[in-house]
Amino acid sequence: MFISRMTLSPDMSGKRTYEGEYALHQAVWELFKDRPDQERDFLYRRDIHQGRIVVLAVSMRQPRPDGPHWTVVTKPYAPDLRRGDRLRFSLRANPTRTKHAGSDTRGKRVDVIMDHKTRLNADNVPPDRRPTESAMAQELGCAWLLRRADELGLDIEKDTLLAHSYTTLRFRKPAAQTKIQIATLDFEGFATVADPDKALAAMTRGVGPAKGFGCGLILARRA
Repeated sequence: MFISRMTLSPDMSGKRTYEGEYALHQAVWELFKDRPDQERDFLYRRDIHQGRIVVLAVSMRQPRPDGPHWTVVTKPYAPDLRRGDRLRFSLRANPTRTKHAGSDTRGKRVDVIMDHKTRLNADNVPPDRRPTESAMAQELGCAWLLRRADELGLDIEKDTLLAHSYTTLRFRKPAAQTKIQIATLDFEGFATVADPDKALAAMTRGVGPAKGFGCGLILARRA
């Protein structure tokens, strides 16, 4: 496996080709696409550093250079995780739950924070009695991640866990004009490795939905 830092050149960061989550999704895909039927075998997240788009990715293959547009730095990625290791981690995730209504057995995936806002509206809770959005993100987001701690192979230190930068991304798939809405939430904190195999799987396969749109990548280092 590999971990890569891909920085878009300054003259391209404002170009329409790279504006919006779907456009960036396509641009990142092209860096890893070897054939038309290629399945996604990478995780990534987008950040802005000094006004430039920076993409961090963990992948099964090295990204392909894309002419002058991207500066790509890649190195092997093989975390040596052992039970009891204490890690400092960060994660951008899409915190959702499945909501069932009536006879809908499959349910609908909903953003846990927006769903809570909807319930507050339905219950006519006055604005001065509602928690702030940042408070909801911290409470509901942390609860969402902590429920997944066992499958992630991590003993997350609840008192250190922060959830912040709640953002809703709205965009369309141009060909089908399909509307897509994804909520993202950034987490950071400390955790102890409880199950090295599960933890490694989480770091290479990702956490939660929307992995194809920059969510789910755990970045960690020893504390």
